[in-house]
Amino acid sequence: MHRSSSRSKQRRTCIEDLPDDVLFIIMSKLSVNVKECFRASLISKRWLSLPTCLSEITFDGTIARGSGGYSGDLFIERANKFLEQYGKPGSRWMPLSVFRISFYLYKNCVTDINNWIGFALSNGVRVLDVVLRPGYVRRENLRWTMYDHYLYVFPCDLLNKTHIALERLLLVSCVFGRNLNTKLTSLKEVELWATHVTEADTLNIATYCTSLTKLTFDFCILPERLIVGGSSLTYLRVECCEDVREIELSDGRALMCFSYQGMSVKFIKFCEAPQLTHVRFGMCDCDDFFMDDLYVPKVLLRDFPAMKSLVLSRFCDTLHSPSFEPGAFCKLEVLHLVYEGSSTFSLLSVLKLLRACPVVRSFEMVPPFRCEVGKDENVRLPIQAFHNSLKTVEIREFTCSKEEVKLVSMIIQASAALDQVTIICLRKGHKEFQGIQKMKLAKTIFLKMMQGRTLIFS
Repeated sequence: MHRSSSRSKQRRTCIEDLPDDVLFIIMSKLSVNVKECFRASLISKRWLSLPTCLSEITFDGTIARGSGGYSGDLFIERANKFLEQYGKPGSRWMPLSVFRISFYLYKNCVTDINNWIGFALSNGVRVLDVVLRPGYVRRENLRWTMYDHYLYVFPCDLLNKTHIALERLLLVSCVFGRNLNTKLTSLKEVELWATHVTEADTLNIATYCTSLTKLTFDFCILPERLIVGGSSLTYLRVECCEDVREIELSDGRALMCFSYQGMSVKFIKFCEAPQLTHVRFGMCDCDDFFMDDLYVPKVLLRDFPAMKSLVLSRFCDTLHSPSFEPGAFCKLEVLHLVYEGSSTFSLLSVLKLLRACPVVRSFEMVPPFRCEVGKDENVRLPIQAFHNSLKTVEIREFTCSKEEVKLVSMIIQASAALDQVTIICLRKGHKEFQGIQKMKLAKTIFLKMMQGRTLIFS
């Protein structure tokens, strides 16, 4: 009894009693951001080394907010102060895996940005994001003009060292590749947003980034002839870029996924990529260019013969929809259509599209669905089932309009092997919401047609 009483009076071991190395490992597993870590390190001398337990460091707007709002000077001051407490390179408790800068900074901050990047690279960072125009990656303020005094020149000379472990590099409003002269065998992914890309840049990337598996150009000004490729490149994206007229695939042996959105361009040697099965194709119209009915199917059939999955999107005013020949896409298994804005698509077009894709098993469509005058008069429901491969259908942003109810009804009737239909309606309060009663009526119609097969209606 005496021993038990003695034990009860002993003080319990608290977390602050743990050794520093154990404590920092525990803290590294928690969700602690830079601002919280910085504040804690100021409260107690015991926590002065707390920054060294972070495996991910993000400098964003949370450290730049003062009494007068967000401040670039405050951002720089706090970032520098944090890294001072972080310790000298190589003296940290946990390996640094991710380092992010996400704030509106300009070319006159080059010295500070260089120091931050140098710090990250010297600590063996694997993921490095330098986002000097955060609005781009959030798809905001996309009309911003790329003036030279905005563009930060990434210090590629810092990459010309043998100990670099960088695997992913994201640069927004940065110029890359001007002074690169060492092979970066560790680098697997490069994303360039909102920048000027020259022929020399793309040549440097192809020459020195020999292990690259993913390459992205978004909202960039590109050379008229963009030459890309690589023996390891599996993913390529070129979206919303200017000046480019031709895209040449110099080595497409490993390429599996290609995403393009923009104006009409010439694709060179893409048809020689044997594994290019996933394609995303975005159609854009403007006052100077009109993408006619025949352009899209012609390009898809000629340049992407191995295609098995297609996401086809159209965003601007379009008066016509693509025409597809029966059986044209004999390998296509997954089809996803995204038609936004005031785009149009007729029942007849959908019917032709299903006939053009005889082995498609998954079909997804995002309206708004706009009937083309006169064409739907040629479609009489019910129709006889003719498609023997289609298993799943998903219609999103469903408004329950008469045209869309007819669309879903036609697809169900056309599919002999259909297992599941998913309908995701617009939420109540949306300007095109048709009302609860129409939703209930549409659901009743579809349940009757599905005859016991799965209908998900939400």
